[in-house]
Amino acid sequence: MKTIHHSASTRTWTGKTYQNFLGSFKEHQCGLFFDAAMETRTKRIIAEAFERCPLVLRKLANKSRLTVTLSVFNRTFENNFCTIYGTSPEYGDPHLEVGKVAIGAQLPPFVCHEACHLWWRRQLSEAQRLKYIKALLVQMSGSTQLDVTEYAHEYWVDFKDAVRGKISAATFDKLDPGAWMKLRRFAEESFCESVAKLSFPDYKSDEDWRSTVDLNARRLLIESLLCMEVA
Repeated sequence: MKTIHHSASTRTWTGKTYQNFLGSFKEHQCGLFFDAAMETRTKRIIAEAFERCPLVLRKLANKSRLTVTLSVFNRTFENNFCTIYGTSPEYGDPHLEVGKVAIGAQLPPFVCHEACHLWWRRQLSEAQRLKYIKALLVQMSGSTQLDVTEYAHEYWVDFKDAVRGKISAATFDKLDPGAWMKLRRFAEESFCESVAKLSFPDYKSDEDWRSTVDLNARRLLIESLLCMEVA
């Protein structure tokens, strides 16, 4: 098994905030590179969660040499359960931070969600992303549409507020930069939540949220436009 080392010169995006993402990382049999100081039990729990994710996501993570640390806090530096960093190809090896509060039954879909960001940023062409965003806009244009999770829907509401509720495929090419960025963010987060929900049907089932999205239609959208087969 390999060991890789990251310093401030190999991870220039870390700055002073993410110093914990530097150091030595040892390859695990699952293909992830864990912080060399991580406890064996913690590695096992994260590895098992990772191995339940869709195969295409695991292959991409392994190809990208995804490194992993357990947060020093209950949540990540970004105040989430899990956060992935350095997803743009120019940043080299990406990094997954797992919050202590995420160690539990919901860890597999959380890891799945973060791995989807890697797929969105590294696997897809801009043309694929744009085609999906436009199709998603059409799918969500109904006045009563509630996205797959409340978390994803909050980004949809941000976008709707930016365009004052005037949503249609015809407005796609007429969005101002601010609204366009909100739509892109919604599309990415919604994609990640959709794959997590499709892969793990019980994901966030304890929340008081009743999505109106046809999950089969969303699956077809993802498979046909983003070339990802979701189990």
